[in-house]
Amino acid sequence: MRLQNLLIIFVAIALPVMIILQVFIGYQIDTVNLRTQYDNKLLGATYDTMTTFQLNTTNNMYSSVSDTLIRDIEASINIFTMQLGSSLGKTGSSKTGMLSYVPALLFTLYDGYYIYTPVTKEDGTVEHMLKPYVYYTKEYDYGTDGKIIINYSLDNYVVLYNYQNNEYTSKAGYLELTTNSQTGSGIYYNESTGDIYYNGVHIDREETIKRQKYDVSAGTTVLENVISTSAYDYYKEAYIFSKWYNDVIKDSFGVGTENYNKLYITEANSALPYAKSALNNEKEKVIEDTITNNLIQTMNMYGRKASIDFSMPKFTAEDWDKIYHNICVISFVQGLPVGTAKYNNYIIVPSTENKQYVSNINLFYVGTDGSYHRLGCEHLEGTTITGYKKYEFSKQTVLYNNGNVFKKTDVNGVSRTVYYYPHGETACYYCVVNATNPNIDISTLSIEKKQAYYNALAREKHDLVKLSNYVNGSTTQTPQ
Repeated sequence: MRLQNLLIIFVAIALPVMIILQVFIGYQIDTVNLRTQYDNKLLGATYDTMTTFQLNTTNNMYSSVSDTLIRDIEASINIFTMQLGSSLGKTGSSKTGMLSYVPALLFTLYDGYYIYTPVTKEDGTVEHMLKPYVYYTKEYDYGTDGKIIINYSLDNYVVLYNYQNNEYTSKAGYLELTTNSQTGSGIYYNESTGDIYYNGVHIDREETIKRQKYDVSAGTTVLENVISTSAYDYYKEAYIFSKWYNDVIKDSFGVGTENYNKLYITEANSALPYAKSALNNEKEKVIEDTITNNLIQTMNMYGRKASIDFSMPKFTAEDWDKIYHNICVISFVQGLPVGTAKYNNYIIVPSTENKQYVSNINLFYVGTDGSYHRLGCEHLEGTTITGYKKYEFSKQTVLYNNGNVFKKTDVNGVSRTVYYYPHGETACYYCVVNATNPNIDISTLSIEKKQAYYNALAREKHDLVKLSNYVNGSTTQTPQ
């Protein structure tokens, strides 16, 4: 066959293949680019959702009350729907159709979580709604008919229900190591004198808290000095509760049993966040199992009815670490058409400023230089150092005593919301630039910084409003 004929045959065969490959590669490039755009838009919508949640709860004095918290979450969900729909160029009914690709929006909170998910109603229509709150809870059996139920939280706060002989006993509190020595690790409490030491540091009965408060009648901020006993009360109450808790665990399971080894508080088995202990391993497993089981069930149930292959993605160890130690918003988008493929992704955004939970990471400290610092900052100095939650250094909305927003009319006759700062200190330049690691070794700090840390963390924990506080003060209850 002549060479010219071979070339004609090659061109006739190869040219269409090359054109098809070029078109296919173009589609793939467009798909990758579109997927990247969707990643950014989902991240932006989820971030705005968390920002809205933080702003709502920070400026809401009732944000820890169940009904008010639900309203704050629902407002945040509206932001997610609006932002994601708008960024994808969808409005009206198209925005509602976009929600069909959102199998879940998860809010992990202090001691449980909410799932916003599609639910099929009796008439066959589908509506997204907030499912009932789920606590981080596990049941432990002992004896013939005894059982203990523990509700865990992100930190060392637990609620314990003890069921025995057809009666319930319930208490809630913070778990801390107790000691019989002023210089020992944990809480030392002298019942006769009232003296309290924590890790060898004396805890004063009172501390002075300085905050700016907006005086509505005067139209300006005023500095307040408030005497607080919350830190002292925290350690006293934690000491009493932890003693009771350990007695219940010991009496129920017996020394050396599996549940005793997991739950009984010792120096090696600490309940404090970030401590490597059997109790924290157990708590993390409970958190992971409750979230995983509920999400799998929720996604599969809706996926079958919507004929969409929804499934819970596999979280990484880093993802779970965020959930174990932070309030988070987690968004899921699955099955959304993107070029020649389907878009599936999830985004986790942790909170740094809220009234639901306090940790050492979101505490800042004021010394004598007019700035607020991380605890490890070398520029934090003074004989009196006081720590506060991070959100107190952010702009706050002025509220009346009834919770309504305070507004003033400006020179143009426009009514505007009034804002103020609970603390007038500015951010430390070195803390911002160097991003001082908040997880420092407390034992290496000066006595002034140790006292500031132990006081601030205890005070803020004690002052948190918790729905489970109702169980305290209750005695043995017999089911009707």
